[in-house]
Amino acid sequence: MTIKNYEFDRFYGRLIFPIHNVSGKIIAFGARNLNKNNKIAKYINSPETEIYQKSRELYGMYFAKNTVVKKNKCYLVEGYTDVLSLFQNGIKNVVSSSGTSLTTEQIRIIKRFTKNVCILYDGDEAGIGASLRGIDLILKEGLNVKIVLFPDGEDPDSYSKKIGKNKFIEFLKEKEEDFIHFKTKMFLNKIEKNDPIEKANLITNIVNSIAIIPDSILRSVYVLECSKILEIREEILFQKVVEIQEEDNFFKKKPEKEKKKFFKKKPEILKENFFFENQEKEIIRLILNYGNSKIAILEAEENVDLSVTEYILSEILEDNLEIETPVYKIIFEEIISLINKDEIIKEEYFMEHKNPEVCKISAKLLEKKYFLSDFWKKRNTMVQTEEMILKKKINDVLINYKLKKIEKNLIKLDKKILDTEKNNDTEFDILELIQKKIDLSKLKFFFTKEMERVILP
Repeated sequence: MTIKNYEFDRFYGRLIFPIHNVSGKIIAFGARNLNKNNKIAKYINSPETEIYQKSRELYGMYFAKNTVVKKNKCYLVEGYTDVLSLFQNGIKNVVSSSGTSLTTEQIRIIKRFTKNVCILYDGDEAGIGASLRGIDLILKEGLNVKIVLFPDGEDPDSYSKKIGKNKFIEFLKEKEEDFIHFKTKMFLNKIEKNDPIEKANLITNIVNSIAIIPDSILRSVYVLECSKILEIREEILFQKVVEIQEEDNFFKKKPEKEKKKFFKKKPEILKENFFFENQEKEIIRLILNYGNSKIAILEAEENVDLSVTEYILSEILEDNLEIETPVYKIIFEEIISLINKDEIIKEEYFMEHKNPEVCKISAKLLEKKYFLSDFWKKRNTMVQTEEMILKKKINDVLINYKLKKIEKNLIKLDKKILDTEKNNDTEFDILELIQKKIDLSKLKFFFTKEMERVILP
């Protein structure tokens, strides 16, 4: 660094932290002041260049990425020393936002390796504020977010040194909570007892966060959770979510067709086949591509090997579910017929089918769109393929499908309840319908919890 023809060491008297990009190349340096002089900045970084922009990099990601993929989780901290302390304590799936406010670009780097983020920011007011700001950004990118709140005045670095490695790891497991519980705890501490206006503001704040979640199933899960914690009817929360989305300029600019896809809570815009089309397409794709592969499941406390086709058919038929999209229904019924004849699923059978529409769809579903490049193999970089996570993939698709079926039945029940009220039918009829709705809602809640279930490896 040169000032008035005098050269200075920019990082003199500071501890240097090399900053690597995701590929492992050193692109910049961070430096911490070692003196007790409070008049100078505690941390400084290399100037931004074409290859280094602080808001687009995560400190430690190069060293953490393989563990992030393996653990399917990324811990997010504020500072360089937090990363080092956690790494020394055996927690290697940790990265830092380098003391800056979390950015969309940084979140998208994490998204390349996992969809699960746990925020470990400082326990002071600034750290809590940063956590609250980061939650919505993470949710908007479609990631799952948990938060761990440290005692006031503590950060991951200081607290891990204070309580030791084993207790620190246990602390993270015990204190991890989802954003609804975190926000509720933070705001309830500031709300005066029995203040309805403040409680309404809290609910609105949480619903604003739920509304930006892209995945409709996950939105439903959080609405149910919010309803339970804050003791407010889920129908009101669902309606509020839709109102927030409709007010958002992003959705106003969407064509009407896209709005209809997103605001699926409104019964009048739903089409019978469209409701399940994506899930049914995925079910058929998995059978056509992996139908003869074996997976292990737990049945009557014993490991049982089933083919992918057998497992999917058993899950659908035992629950009396019916494929509704016409072309997928044809394929599904043919698959059942083949299995009943003890025949294996062959690609050629559907690719050369007498029905042109079946041929066309089968060819599309059997197309391999992505291949693992030799570049990644040579670099020994761990990249998950669909085959590696096949069992989890199948389970997720089936749970989503069952949830969709329940959602459709709930919408039909809502309409039936309204019609019953308009027709002045007996109170018994209405109560019976409401009880059915309650039972279905419980079943829906059960299946959302089932999304965490894992088939045996």
